[in-house]
Amino acid sequence: MVEEFGLPGERWRDDHLRRFDRFIEVQVWDERPVLEFRRKSEMAMGARPPV
Repeated sequence: MVEEFGLPGERWRDDHLRRFDRFIEVQVWDERPVLEFRRKSEMAMGARPPV
């Protein structure tokens, strides 16, 4: 999407016609870093690693 439409700019600050530009917020989540953090934390606390 960014490649095709670009990132929202700052024109809305100065151009009153673009004050309410439309945009889409996209969140891309990857749970692997969180799972790795939890695994390491649990191991440090002496808990059994998840299966």
